[in-house]
Amino acid sequence: MRIAVVSWMMRTLIVIWWSVVIAFFLMVPSLFHYLMPDRSITVFTWPLLLDPLYLKNFERETGITVHIAYFENGAGLLSKLITAQGRGYDLIIPDDHSLEVLESKGLVKKLDKSKLHFLDSIEPLLQNQYYDPANEYSIPYYWGVYGIGYNVKKIPELSDSSWQPLFDKELIARNRVCLSDDPREAIMIAALYLFGNLEALRDVENQKKVVQLLIDQKKYVEVYTSSRADSLLQNQSCGLASIMSPEFLRLGENSNIKMAVPQKDAVIVVDSIAIPKNSKKDDLVYQFLNYLYRPEVVAHHVKSFGYCSPLKGNEFSYFCPLDRIHDFHFFKEILSDELVNELWVKVLAA
Repeated sequence: MRIAVVSWMMRTLIVIWWSVVIAFFLMVPSLFHYLMPDRSITVFTWPLLLDPLYLKNFERETGITVHIAYFENGAGLLSKLITAQGRGYDLIIPDDHSLEVLESKGLVKKLDKSKLHFLDSIEPLLQNQYYDPANEYSIPYYWGVYGIGYNVKKIPELSDSSWQPLFDKELIARNRVCLSDDPREAIMIAALYLFGNLEALRDVENQKKVVQLLIDQKKYVEVYTSSRADSLLQNQSCGLASIMSPEFLRLGENSNIKMAVPQKDAVIVVDSIAIPKNSKKDDLVYQFLNYLYRPEVVAHHVKSFGYCSPLKGNEFSYFCPLDRIHDFHFFKEILSDELVNELWVKVLAA
């Protein structure tokens, strides 16, 4: 009887031993991941700004994994970052207005420029703008200009003197128009047409005039969109549309779509690189930035997505008019997002 008990105990101990050994080996990957630092970063960006496949070169070179998350508009970026207080992302690529808001709320951190090896190659005309006067928090990245896209099958030639064609009742009644669904952009383009400056929007009476202009235009609007203007122009759903130069340039030279950049009261949008205040992976981010701004990497993304380069030495062009940059407007925080949305609701509800 005693021998049977001892035998049973030995078998039990052997089973327990092997269970522990098997469990240990099963847990090794998790333990290794827990003990080793996480060599990955998460980038929050617009679509069509970074090529995930091309970034595999960086991952192979450094062993740092790059996860990419997308937002569709500035409001989406701000909502997520403000709600999470900047947590969950290690690098963001906001437009100038969104960056201005994030800075005011303390949600981005100052850059350690000693760790960035490409700063001397950044185009000086893109630096020290209103949203970050000393470039303490951001680095200019890709940029583009706003204009009026039109289908030459419907409108053979369009003047580029102003924003007037988007609000010309006779023209848009015959051809239909597509306008940005970003309330700030739509309202400010209307203000530039009416007043020639954005500061006029601080006047309540001028706000009413802008709302009325957009209401009058609405009956001729085919659709409000920030991402489909190119395809809507191509299939002739509308004859003209507000459009950004990268969206137009991606159509290629053989397209029936042309773009007029207003010589008066034109608008520029600059996307910049910034680091959320709660990111704990600055060293990995700086490695990524030094890769991202390599001339060959910049050239690849410029060619792929149509944006203007942030680097010095690029020739002026109609769609990257650095020689006119000081004459361009930005979609600044003239009006709060709350007021912008309030005005936009009036337009849509009319």
